[in-house]
Order: sequence, then C-alpha cells, then structure tokens
Amino acid sequence: MALLLGPSCYSLPKVEVIRVIDDFAEDGGLTQPTWNVFGPWTCGLHVDQSQPSEGGQDAGQDGGAAGDVDAGQAVTCSLEIGAGDNTDPPPFPGAITQALVANFDLSTPSSVEVVTRTKTASNAGGDALPSSTKVNFTGFSQLLFNALLLPGTTSLPIGTELQVELHCAATPDPLVDQDITLTPGAQTWKTISLPFTAFTAAAQRESCLATVESLSFVVVPGSAPAGSNVTGTLHLDNIRLE
Repeated sequence: MALLLGPSCYSLPKVEVIRVIDDFAEDGGLTQPTWNVFGPWTCGLHVDQSQPSEGGQDAGQDGGAAGDVDAGQAVTCSLEIGAGDNTDPPPFPGAITQALVANFDLSTPSSVEVVTRTKTASNAGGDALPSSTKVNFTGFSQLLFNALLLPGTTSLPIGTELQVELHCAATPDPLVDQDITLTPGAQTWKTISLPFTAFTAAAQRESCLATVESLSFVVVPGSAPAGSNVTGTLHLDNIRLE
C-alpha cells in the first residue's frame, strides 16, 4: 500500500500585538508609565501648538512634576491614582485595578490636558541639548483606552468634548482625533477605540506616527459664556496600542 505524502497547509491564528502604554497597576503610579519610554504624567493648560503663545513659549508644555498647577493661567489641575475600571480583568492575578484621575478647575474658553511625554535621550556628553526620545507607532493600527468624564461642583457645559493628540518630531502640528463618543457625566466607564486612520492631518500621518514624542488627552468645554467656571474629573485607564 502506497502512502502519499505531500505539503500540508496550516491556518495559523493571527497574533494580536498589544503594547500597554499605562495601566496604572504598577508601583510607578504617576511618575512611571508601564511603557518606560514615557515619562511622568502631568496636567494643566492646553495650548494649541500651531498658535504661538506670549513670550514665544508653549504654556502647556511646562514639563513639571505630576500634579503641577499652571500658575497665572485660567486652569488648575491635579493628578492622583484612583479606582480603575473593574469591568476589565486585572493585568495579572491579584493586581489592584487603578486609574489616573485628573481633577480640573478652569474658566472658559480654556481647555485642560493630561499628557505624558517621552523621556529625554542622552546626548552622551556632547554640547548639544538632549532631545526627546522618538517612539514609532507605525506598527500599530489604533489607540485604545478606558475613560470616564464626570462633573465637579459645576455641571459640564453641553458639547464638552474629549480629544486625543499625538505630538511628533516630524511635524509641527499634532495628529488629533476629535471623533470620540463619550457622554460627560455618565457614571460608567467606556472603552474608546481610535483607529489612527481617523486622526486628522492625513498627509502627515505616517511621518508623525513614526516620531511620536507625547500623548495628550484634552478636555474641551462646550458652549458657555466666556469666563464660566467649569470643574470636573477625567479618569483614564488601560491606555494601549493594538
């Protein structure tokens, strides 16, 4: 009896690559995100980098320690670690689910941002100023995170939005995703999926994704008279790339 042997074809399952930027479950807290190429979380006044601020400096890029307040600006913000989204499984058995909590108080039309920037690269003793590490996101198709946006002592204006910005070395303007469906005041966490193809500045997308230097979450108040006081908390958890 003859046995016929030939090449076999196997359908291998596709492996989904996930890179956790921060799940806030480790001991690093606010000072060290899970992906250690990024530095401490900060929060404060959000400034459109395409618009020069007074004095030629970007008031939103203070680079201070976590929980810093932007003195003299129309925004105060503090950061802390709070309870996380317990609908997600913990990163490992026995882990306590934690989240970043940003408490903000602002006057319209100011916006507030929560941001992590890449660490500074060493210049190996040279005379040049050290530069920020550049991170390549092109191997991933989307950014995901869990979020909760709650009012403080005042209600959030109708139309209040959450935006995500990627600031990059290759382009002066950030990649921005404004199409985020998040109901301010909703008491339940929501998982947000943002395909990179949905971010604006399409002509610059690939070059920007290859040279990412910071990731920002921006709360933009809705319609309200100028000078209106707005308070609230932004909760973020399980920030990751897929």
